[in-house]
Amino acid sequence: MISTSYPCAFLSLRIQSVLRTVAVLSLIFFSGAHDVLAATVTVMWARNPESTVVGYIVSYGTQSGVYTTRIDVGNVTSQPVTLVGGQRYYFVVQAYDSLSRVSPMSTEVAADVYDSTPPVINTLSTTTGAAGTAVTISGANFGATQLSSIVQFNGIVATPSSWSNTSIVVPVPAGATSGPVVVTVNAVASNSATFTVSTASAPLTGPWTDQDVGAPVVAGNASVTGGTFTVTGAGTDIWDVNDQFHFMYQPLTGDGQIVARVASLQNTDAWAKAGVMIRAALTGGSVNAVAQVTAGNGMTFQQRSTTGGTSTFVQGPGGAAPQWVRLVRSGNTVTGYTSVDGTTWTMLSSTTLALPTQVFIGLSVTSHNLGVATTATFTNVTVTQP
Repeated sequence: MISTSYPCAFLSLRIQSVLRTVAVLSLIFFSGAHDVLAATVTVMWARNPESTVVGYIVSYGTQSGVYTTRIDVGNVTSQPVTLVGGQRYYFVVQAYDSLSRVSPMSTEVAADVYDSTPPVINTLSTTTGAAGTAVTISGANFGATQLSSIVQFNGIVATPSSWSNTSIVVPVPAGATSGPVVVTVNAVASNSATFTVSTASAPLTGPWTDQDVGAPVVAGNASVTGGTFTVTGAGTDIWDVNDQFHFMYQPLTGDGQIVARVASLQNTDAWAKAGVMIRAALTGGSVNAVAQVTAGNGMTFQQRSTTGGTSTFVQGPGGAAPQWVRLVRSGNTVTGYTSVDGTTWTMLSSTTLALPTQVFIGLSVTSHNLGVATTATFTNVTVTQP
């Protein structure tokens, strides 16, 4: 069993020997995982009863079954080990005798090792958002991996999508309310940072409406305040044979165009996307064309020419938001453009699609990250017809 009677800087892992012949010595840990607020642990075991045993070997690593460090500790029954905090370590012990015969490895035991410095939150990437919005928490002393640490939004535990010692990416959990964000590492809480959870927006008015397309796991939403359109969308991608994204749209009959400035886009993935789209239907596999900004891969023009078919794309110029995008429909020809100033336009690509007379035209956003949503803002949005 693990002893907790030692100071917090030590972990006691006790091993009981199994009496066998000297050639087949075996050691067994009686323990499970244990948390330690320290960068040093002491491994302890019971001495083997065989008189020919002359020493022990302690092996450990940060992956179960993979022991990257091996220490011949001699004929002792404990060994202090200095470790990097913020990791889970796995330990085994072997005995050896005077004839250099080595026993099998003992049963593995795990220990979570933490630095003693409290975690600190410096900034949040955004301080306002709805449930599902991806928030990057920047700071220090979070630990290299999450282990048993938690993030809470006003007391509601969230599920991070990535974790490092200085950065945590976590979606706002369902049911969260406005209040403090706190990171707790081995029962030690960080300072708090205030986050405002926005409520679902009122139904859009006028020609605009919005919905998720392709059934993303995290629901999206859209709103308009003054001249700013805010669209939050999740989903695996706008790509392949089935799209998952949030769409703010209106019907378009015949020819027309949409212009928008993508003012901002949260980077939930390098392929998170925000743009202007023309779509034949509101199903995931619909024929569509889109001119868009990505979070880390520049401008692209995408199309799906047949229902349920594979999407294709044309790579445009580099750059991230803010960027201007435009789609023009003339008959069954759809052409995408990009601009840095909304005045001088560069054509991304043009395609011929079998579109019905009435299509859906609007703003599309996908997080390209199954478990979180991304938020994009658009300004200078116009839909016009000849």
